[in-house]
Amino acid sequence: MAKLASDAFVEPEEPQSNASREWFFDLVNSIANLLAIVNHLTEAVYGAEKDITDKIDGAEKDKKDYLGILELSLQLRREQMALLKEQADYHDRRMWCPLKHAIESYMESMEVWQADNNDITYRQMMLAYKIMLMCLSKFLGREITLCGRCDTDHQSV
Repeated sequence: MAKLASDAFVEPEEPQSNASREWFFDLVNSIANLLAIVNHLTEAVYGAEKDITDKIDGAEKDKKDYLGILELSLQLRREQMALLKEQADYHDRRMWCPLKHAIESYMESMEVWQADNNDITYRQMMLAYKIMLMCLSKFLGREITLCGRCDTDHQSV
């Protein structure tokens, strides 16, 4: 695994803030990407299992590597969901799984739209996004809306 040089990260002198949107939107995007990683790695594990059956050299190691990354991705996703939960004074515990699946649905809908860019897939992606925001709002116990900057960016696509 590649390592960063010791000077690759420099701590900012002043705390950085972004007043145009709350930081947990980035956290939600990270969760979405972790869910996508899990999906793609699951496919890779299935492929490695086929390669093992076909006696392809290195397939056992590939499967082990994929499973290791998969486990780390699952662990980080769970930690990030817990961090998201901490942002609420009161969270709706019944919304944990619906939120997770709404985030995943949005991520998958975005991938469909990127692969087949048309009005239908765009509308479906935006509906999935709306569902995700509704689930996030219910989960956190407060209304969450897309910031104006991001909304403008979404509408220009």
